[in-house]
Amino acid sequence: MTPDFWALISTVPESERTGPVFSVLSTWRGQRLNTQRLSRLIERIGEKSGVIVDRKGDEVKYASAHDLRRSFGLRWAQKVNQIQLGALMRHSDPKTTATYYIGADASRLLDGIW
Repeated sequence: MTPDFWALISTVPESERTGPVFSVLSTWRGQRLNTQRLSRLIERIGEKSGVIVDRKGDEVKYASAHDLRRSFGLRWAQKVNQIQLGALMRHSDPKTTATYYIGADASRLLDGIW
């Protein structure tokens, strides 16, 4: 758990710390959205907001829940070592962390130098 997340949840009294951390309710059913529906909702928000994360020809990719996950990984790649980052990202294979986050961090470092 990251310190900023702990600061957020520690504001909730310990006796009330049960169930999902964030519960998003459907406006038309009043029920908690499952992971798949919540992911689709985040995609629609990214699209309506015009947050573009990739372009390939005429195809445009808008921000999604996975992009939020990636941005978390990129931010923390600058603060922790590869083993710690792999644990935070819940990667079972250290190569995944190295491929997507450590190499990206090196590219950003090089950009900053130049």
